[in-house]
Amino acid sequence: MIEESVESLSPLLAILCPAIASILIVLFGKWPNIREGWTMLASILQFLIIFSMVPIIVEGTIIKCTFFTAFPNVEFGFSIDAFGLIFAITSSFLWILVSSYSIGYMRSLHEHAQTRYYFCFAWAIFGAVGVALSGNLLTMFIFYEILTVSTYPLVAHDQTPEALFAGRKYLAYLLTSGVFFLAAVVLTYHFTGTTDFVNGGIPNLVSEASRMALMILFVLFLLGFMKPAWMPFHSCFCFSFSLFYNTTSKWWLKPQLLFL
Repeated sequence: MIEESVESLSPLLAILCPAIASILIVLFGKWPNIREGWTMLASILQFLIIFSMVPIIVEGTIIKCTFFTAFPNVEFGFSIDAFGLIFAITSSFLWILVSSYSIGYMRSLHEHAQTRYYFCFAWAIFGAVGVALSGNLLTMFIFYEILTVSTYPLVAHDQTPEALFAGRKYLAYLLTSGVFFLAAVVLTYHFTGTTDFVNGGIPNLVSEASRMALMILFVLFLLGFMKPAWMPFHSCFCFSFSLFYNTTSKWWLKPQLLFL
């Protein structure tokens, strides 16, 4: 079944919202009202851009936005279907809720490094939405690692010895998982010559790879997606985010991590 697709700049505009906002947040860091105004404006604008793609997706059309060809048959870009759009809408809407709550929460507690917090938060949304809109495994890997790095300062925000230790542990786990993820992507490309997301799974993978290779690939992907904190690696994340919970917005911790 050939899926109908249409080229659009909407995914690019959506992903640029937090990227541009992060720059403005730093530039206006000395003026909290303007700084947080940019945060709210970018979050609302991103949500509206993503939501504007709903009518096209409802019609059964896939939205594509391609930037360049990284390898033969592997393009760096976005391909949005209904499932990806649901996650993108969820993430962008949560950015609005979390930002509005964080403004009062961070100010009332006179938290330090608030500019850094909003800057890293914007890049975390950049990574999360990028993952949701990704058109293939390579694009997903890049945004997944951006998400990992950008959330480290949020975990270690308090900068106490415990928080810094939790941040280092968190980063060690997720960067290691990124190595497994990259290995899985490379192996998938080796067997199939593509990493595109398509209905029914990546074509020719089962026929081209041996049973043993498929088992290895399954384990690599399992270790590569360690961020959901499945056992026995959950202890690292429970410890890390228990510290983060006490120092930053509760709204960020609960809904965002359930999504991510």
